[in-house]
Amino acid sequence: MKYFSALFFLIITVSEINAQAPATTSQWLAPACKPKTFGLHNSKGEIAVEAKFDMLEEADGTGWIAYSGGKYGVINNSGGWIIKPQFEIIVQFLNGKAVAGKKQKTKQEPRNESLGYYEMYALEQPSDSTIYFGVIDASGVWIIDASYSFIRLSNDGSAQYAANGKYGYLNADGSVMIRAQYDFSTRMNEGSAVISEPSESSASNRRLYGTNRSRAGKYSVVDRNGTKLNTETYDLIREYKEGRAAFNKGGIWKVTRYNSDLKLLGGKWGYLDASGKEIIAPVYDYVYDFENGKAKVRSGQRIFWIDKDGKETTPPSSVKKENAFTIYCAPGFFGYVGLDGRYVIQPQYFIAKEFSEGLAAVMPLRVSDMDCGFTPERNSSEYSSSHNSYNGLLKNLVNLDRDYGIDFNDHERNYRDSIHMADSLIALMTSARRLYGYADKTGNMVLPAKYEVALPFHNGCAYVLFREKWGVIDTKGNWVFAPVLEWPGELQIVRYEYGNDGRQYYVYEYNEQDIYAEGNTENIYSFSEGIGCIYKYGKYGFIDTTGRIIASPVYDEAKPFLNGFAAVRHGKYWGFIDRTGKETIPLRYTAAGSFTAEGLACVAASPQKTTNVEVEVGMEYESEEAQYYGYIDKSGNWAIKPKFTGANDFSNGLARVSVNYLKSGYIDKTGKYIIPPKYDYAADFKNGFALVRINMYEAVYIDKTGKISKTFTVDNPPKNKSIPLKPSRGDNNYFGFVNEKEEVVIPFEYAKVGYFTKVK
Repeated sequence: MKYFSALFFLIITVSEINAQAPATTSQWLAPACKPKTFGLHNSKGEIAVEAKFDMLEEADGTGWIAYSGGKYGVINNSGGWIIKPQFEIIVQFLNGKAVAGKKQKTKQEPRNESLGYYEMYALEQPSDSTIYFGVIDASGVWIIDASYSFIRLSNDGSAQYAANGKYGYLNADGSVMIRAQYDFSTRMNEGSAVISEPSESSASNRRLYGTNRSRAGKYSVVDRNGTKLNTETYDLIREYKEGRAAFNKGGIWKVTRYNSDLKLLGGKWGYLDASGKEIIAPVYDYVYDFENGKAKVRSGQRIFWIDKDGKETTPPSSVKKENAFTIYCAPGFFGYVGLDGRYVIQPQYFIAKEFSEGLAAVMPLRVSDMDCGFTPERNSSEYSSSHNSYNGLLKNLVNLDRDYGIDFNDHERNYRDSIHMADSLIALMTSARRLYGYADKTGNMVLPAKYEVALPFHNGCAYVLFREKWGVIDTKGNWVFAPVLEWPGELQIVRYEYGNDGRQYYVYEYNEQDIYAEGNTENIYSFSEGIGCIYKYGKYGFIDTTGRIIASPVYDEAKPFLNGFAAVRHGKYWGFIDRTGKETIPLRYTAAGSFTAEGLACVAASPQKTTNVEVEVGMEYESEEAQYYGYIDKSGNWAIKPKFTGANDFSNGLARVSVNYLKSGYIDKTGKYIIPPKYDYAADFKNGFALVRINMYEAVYIDKTGKISKTFTVDNPPKNKSIPLKPSRGDNNYFGFVNEKEEVVIPFEYAKVGYFTKVK
């Protein structure tokens, strides 16, 4: 298979589908999955807001950031719009104002060498334009123009901002309160904020360890004028909560063992008031922030609660929120749509595959599938880029408040997390045991869900995995071949790629070669011309549709039957067997393709080791390992003698060949060059066109005369006209269907889709 690997370029052309042009009476169906939608539940678990938004995020308790129709806005607890959806991004909503983003030309901010790796990554934008942030009111009017890479609102109306990698503060009207000059800062609360000024030690530490926080510097408290309120600096001060800020004195920052981050170890903890005064002395080994007037602290092994004056008090009682709201979702499941985009089979499957011979492999739902455990990925690439940049800076500030030392509950939490992880792994393994069945065109489960894997039907037979063994069933579920077959363990999925036809391809690695297969195992285990491949005890063989073994599993590699023959390999050499299992063409070739409609098969010969192969007189072979390609007929005679350094089977009447391991061209079945070898890369002809690379940077489609197509490009490949509609991805990252003219027929509104196939 070595010579086939060169044919799989980074862009995969449209696969041939053996389907006829759609008749008006034919029923065509495609699996399609609607995306998840989100709404709100009240404290009783009742629906407060119907699930109709593409994304919801909690804001300040009075509003929710919502994504709908490709834009962001803010809704209230009843689902009404506080801020109509009209912005590229909204990242915060507080007290009737929101931090929103607007796409603008990228500012070239000067590089700040004192910044750590993560900060620089957050500030450097690869595109010509990005989203900058400002502040809007409830009517959507800009109060502070969108001109900052980072803004965060505070309860007192001020806003924290970033410029050139430094932090400062803005007044409510957007005027500068304190210019951006601090290496680290918290929000302004009750007229006070925590800052850390840059120092040589902090800058060198962050360059050395790549940390994203200024921890080696000293921390202070400033007022709204930027005046320092405390007389001494501290090793860490956390953000003010309820008029108190936890501080550490005497701690040491150390690099953690397994990453480049820093941890604050040792020292004693106390609290500052809003004036920067030590209101509670540093006598505790660890403290938490205040909540509802109380804070949890540790002294030695003793854990207890204190009030704002530092006096020991009773633990807080749990307060039930009567008007609490939670996000819920309506999961998106698979159903089947017709050519008009309407569901013919309503969404009711966790997984659904294309129909084949009137049946489709589907995975029915389970109760646990109704639980949406995560928010969907953002659909806009612009949002993703700007959100990552914004969060890079936000993480700078928030992490310092949460990851500041060895928590006295760390061991207990780690133990709990290990149990949770174990449970998650069990759940993952259990979910992998989901079972497939087969449904008909009405959605009825014709064959019950009892198979670990279920592949499409071909010639009335389908391969299924049952109790970890492969077998073959007919359309009624009867065993054609008992489940005793093995899976080729050496065949490993190494990555996934999307071809330019929109399909996802699984890339396998076999004998150090890449194999591109659409779907999981469908190209490997399927019946072709009424004969299927089997794998047992590490060897390949063949069976017919009655389960009769026509070729015992003795081969190291095998290819599906095509035009009456199948290529097989035993040891180092390939040959061909016929439908009776007889080796009609001896195993004497170093590589072999399949017999095509032209009656020829591409094979390779290495004459230094294969003395019974006739080669072209006068050819010079570089080494013992050298092999040259030619074409044989069904009698095993040379139709085109081996003289090519690379070649492939015929497709659309032409075959790709190369000479001297360099340029590629195309020959006809007589061996005559129809298109001379002049391309750096050449793919097979599909639908009358082939993708070729004319230089290192340019790939084009050519027709069978070698003329460059003016219609088809890498982004617009030639269509298989037997497919009525083709899946395509829209700008919103959802899928829909287009016709051969790339006109949108079914809108881009599905999370996932499959191909249309004709249903009996």
